[in-house]
Amino acid sequence: MKVRKQAMLKRIVCKSLFLILSRHGQLLLAAMILMLAPSCSSKEEAEKKNLTLWTSGDSKTLAAIKQTCIDFEKLHPSIKVNVEFIAGKSRTQKYLISMQAGKSGDVVMFHWAQVSVFAPKKCIMDLKPFIRRDNYDLGDYFPQGLMAYQYDGGQYCLPVNGSTLVLYYNKNLFDQARLDYPDDKWNFDDFLHAAQKLTLLKDKDGRQVVGCLPYDISSWLWSMGGEYADDGLSRISFNDPRTVEAVRVFWNLRHKWNISVKNLNLAGSDSTSLDVFERGNVGMSVSGPWSLPSYSGIKDFTWDIAPFPAGKKGRQTRYAGMGYGIWAKTKYPDEAWELLKFLQSREEQEKRATGFTDIPSRKSVAYGVWADQKAAFNVKTLLESISGGGDNVVRVFPKNELWPNISRYFNESMDLAMLDQISVDEGLNRAQRKADNFLARKRYVPGLVDYVGIALASCAMFFSVIFLSRKFQTRKNEPKT
Repeated sequence: MKVRKQAMLKRIVCKSLFLILSRHGQLLLAAMILMLAPSCSSKEEAEKKNLTLWTSGDSKTLAAIKQTCIDFEKLHPSIKVNVEFIAGKSRTQKYLISMQAGKSGDVVMFHWAQVSVFAPKKCIMDLKPFIRRDNYDLGDYFPQGLMAYQYDGGQYCLPVNGSTLVLYYNKNLFDQARLDYPDDKWNFDDFLHAAQKLTLLKDKDGRQVVGCLPYDISSWLWSMGGEYADDGLSRISFNDPRTVEAVRVFWNLRHKWNISVKNLNLAGSDSTSLDVFERGNVGMSVSGPWSLPSYSGIKDFTWDIAPFPAGKKGRQTRYAGMGYGIWAKTKYPDEAWELLKFLQSREEQEKRATGFTDIPSRKSVAYGVWADQKAAFNVKTLLESISGGGDNVVRVFPKNELWPNISRYFNESMDLAMLDQISVDEGLNRAQRKADNFLARKRYVPGLVDYVGIALASCAMFFSVIFLSRKFQTRKNEPKT
């Protein structure tokens, strides 16, 4: 009996010890897992390839882009994308400073005009090798958008959106003046006739009607037969007779025909003016889709959109848009290209194509979900304007890294002319002289005569030093009296 009790007690003790050890073993194992888990997670995070996306846009667009990057990370677990908003003001200087310091984003949003600044400096990558390697289809993009981001045979960005200028018009004022609404057959004479009749009116509040706000000069200059320069800047055409005539037309809009605000600068803006399209006392306003968010809130009158009026050389309007490129010194070029492709995919563009702003760069998206939105204006005109074809030509400024300097001379002189402080001829001749002198300094290559002159000057300096040193030594050795 005693032996049996001892055996039972022994079994109970052993079983209890086993349970205790088992439970503690499980707890110990769980503790070890918890201790190791953070280190494993940290290791995984450390092994991730970090990409930075520099982008811009309104709050709604930025929220959509952040969600796009989250979706991209799910498909590519080894990549982490950091989204940074870069404001538009002084973007070029910020990019240049950051890239030269080696601190740029990997995928970067560029204005189309920045490509001719960054591509020659080898700051951004030519995407053509990626496009060829992946057989990436460019056929769905508007050709004008792709063209804007090409430089010296390379494709440096894929366009995100794009647009050009159209003519907004106040239907109430056209009805009041008993004018037919503008259409795609309108030329400059039709435009001028309507603007002059509109200027004779007063709006419902008794304010003088402004015939037109013309925006900037470029589309008028090209459409009327003028030119700035070729891409190589081999010839600056500021004082070419055709350019002079075209600029005079733009000047006449405000100073001869009196159909626009006189104190507008060359860009067609005046921060002090109360004459804006939204107020209802402007008959026509040249602008792009970027004006739609503010114009859509108009309640006091009805308005619509027509093509830019054709000039002597047809309808030639300037391109506007943004695109994504890849920093040349990114640590992860292949991963950056994958992110760029994902951002530019049809599915992701469709998610961001809400509301009317700039036109999506993919034709399938622009003519699809973007155009299918409910609108009180002629969406078709916007799409036809960016598509080009026929008399519609969408253009860009000369693609040359020196163009920003050259254009500054034109803009400074023409601002004075538009404010009637100097004549058009004087302004264009002044801009031409400054541009020619600037290019002459940039392109000057020393010739044989220059090198001979430098050699002679160096010899003369050498012998002068020897002569002076000997003369000084002679005086030093003379006995003191």
